[in-house]
Amino acid sequence: MMASFDALPQERVKTASKRYPYKRLEPSVHKFIKVLQVDLDRLDKHRRNIEKVSLINLHFLLLC
Repeated sequence: MMASFDALPQERVKTASKRYPYKRLEPSVHKFIKVLQVDLDRLDKHRRNIEKVSLINLHFLLLC
């Protein structure tokens, strides 16, 4: 059966997602934020390393 983009019936819309108390989701949200910060730091280090290598390559090309 293929997915449809038709509007969902009203009774299905109301039961489509469960609601959870914030206290239950809070640990997962904090863990996600912590992991996100680690990943952003890693990406920043990669960016700085790429800039360093690009600068070194540029200097090398200018000297040749």
